[in-house]
Amino acid sequence: MGAYVVRRILTSIPLLLGVTLILFLLMHLMPGGPLAAYAQNPHIRPEDLAKIRHIMGLDKPLWMQYFFWLGAMLTGNFGASLTSGQPVLAMFLSRLPNTLMLMGASLVVSLIIGVLLGVASAIKQYSAFDFTVTTLAFIGYSLPVFWFGVVLMLIFAADLRWFPAGGIHSIASHGGILDLAWHMVLPVTMLSIVSVAGWSRYMRSSMLEVIRQDYVRMARAKGLSEQVVIMKHAFRNALIPLVTLIALSLPGLLGGAIMTEQIFGWPGVGRLFFHALAESDYPLMMAILTISAVAVVVSNLLADIVYAALDPRIRYD
Repeated sequence: MGAYVVRRILTSIPLLLGVTLILFLLMHLMPGGPLAAYAQNPHIRPEDLAKIRHIMGLDKPLWMQYFFWLGAMLTGNFGASLTSGQPVLAMFLSRLPNTLMLMGASLVVSLIIGVLLGVASAIKQYSAFDFTVTTLAFIGYSLPVFWFGVVLMLIFAADLRWFPAGGIHSIASHGGILDLAWHMVLPVTMLSIVSVAGWSRYMRSSMLEVIRQDYVRMARAKGLSEQVVIMKHAFRNALIPLVTLIALSLPGLLGGAIMTEQIFGWPGVGRLFFHALAESDYPLMMAILTISAVAVVVSNLLADIVYAALDPRIRYD
């Protein structure tokens, strides 16, 4: 296993280099290029832009700019924000805990509800419960996430006033855990709805496939209780396809967090990226996109490792 992990890490290096190169070229192809934030200022003169271009090294050949940027990034220097002047990495790290908290809560909620609904639907196949869960899953999967978030805000924040409309803590509070959880209810619900719908369907299909296998029939023939057959023999193997879906969805939660954090005013990385995009903050966008690409590769690696833990038949020798 250790040799496999090292080999996967080494093969991921060319992939990440290719991703950074594509991101670098796309940023330069944007209208205005890396200096778009300065070009939007109506009072800036062409000679000032030329001076800034020279200071930032943008007058050098494109390949040279890429290697300079890549070398700085590998040392943890993502540059400074064009709008605030603060170090990009410090801005990212200051917002990261809030996003991880939101994503982590959404992942736990989605996993628990999605898996339980999927297993129950498979056990009670073609029942009224199964049809109800299937219908709700298709509705939840089809809903535009931003629309669902606005509806949640209008009903539960504006009309009923059960939950706050945005922010991470109340002005009058001292930032306690209960106040934080109160503010997390609506954004976590918005971020979880699509995951619960999708994961419940995948879990149902996987569970139905597993419970028809010969080893499950053999377990029943031995006289084991249905609960032991389902939980010990079927459930563990049914989780294997879901691992891939969850691992690939982890970076996607960050993408969903962009809209969620913007709607509910959650001070996380998603809202920071939205601000960088609106302000054409080139270094900040590059840092967030590059770190997200690394997260995708790491998620796939973790999925392979979890495979071996769940299924003893899988070996990476």
